[in-house]
Amino acid sequence: MIFLFFFSFIIESLALFICAIPITTLKLLRILPFGKSLFISLSYRCYQLAVDFNYWYFFKVLKNQIEVEFPQKESLKFDNNYLVLSNHQTWVDTMALQIVLQRSVPPPKFLVKKELLYFLPLGFLCWAIDSPFLNRGSMKGNKNSNKDDHEAIKGLIKVQKGIFSSILIFAEGTRKRPHKMKNSRFKKLLNPKAGGAWVVLNSNLGISKIIDLTFSYDKSPRPFYYFLTGRLKIRCYAKVINVPQIAQYSEFKIWINELWGKKDQLLLKDSFHC
Repeated sequence: MIFLFFFSFIIESLALFICAIPITTLKLLRILPFGKSLFISLSYRCYQLAVDFNYWYFFKVLKNQIEVEFPQKESLKFDNNYLVLSNHQTWVDTMALQIVLQRSVPPPKFLVKKELLYFLPLGFLCWAIDSPFLNRGSMKGNKNSNKDDHEAIKGLIKVQKGIFSSILIFAEGTRKRPHKMKNSRFKKLLNPKAGGAWVVLNSNLGISKIIDLTFSYDKSPRPFYYFLTGRLKIRCYAKVINVPQIAQYSEFKIWINELWGKKDQLLLKDSFHC
């Protein structure tokens, strides 16, 4: 199993580098005075092919299992902008949610902390697909940081003119760890940080709906290891919710904590956690 773990890690790393080459090239080609929409569309296509490869290797070859409860999935449209909110337990979340949303919504852009930009090649790839990089302060609702981050979102709007996208936020800001759970008000989740989602919803990006994803794993102590060795069962609860009509940040913090409370209750009833 150790050999398979390292083999899968190398395969995924190579796939990431191979994917980054055409997407980065297409990003750089946008400086040309023509074809910007075409280059963005082609980069999305490369991204989708990478997600298809991950699904084939991790779920068809390695035989990991994923169970999705998403009764509203048929209502999703490719010509809408979405905000995707998800809990965050492991690196597996990133690949799993892309598979859940593949070809149902525009390819997701990860709302990530600026520090990730220096974590190659993942940060570089996030830059190439136009993911906004936010300050840590915005995750805490810091007004000075929010000003800079509004500019980052405005830059995304300019790039995305006429092209739809989904913005993904792991609202907890970090992966779930036992020592971090000590300060959480929830049983199965870390406390959410409202700042990032607040910035997106108030950026005139035109978010039409929010997609709420809750992931559960049967090997919660080491899901990444079990995933790379083909022994992980994943369960995803997904739903589409309306954008809250809230004018104050303090009220939005209450709203997102109530949402996390519902997710926590869902996991408390989940057989992987009981």
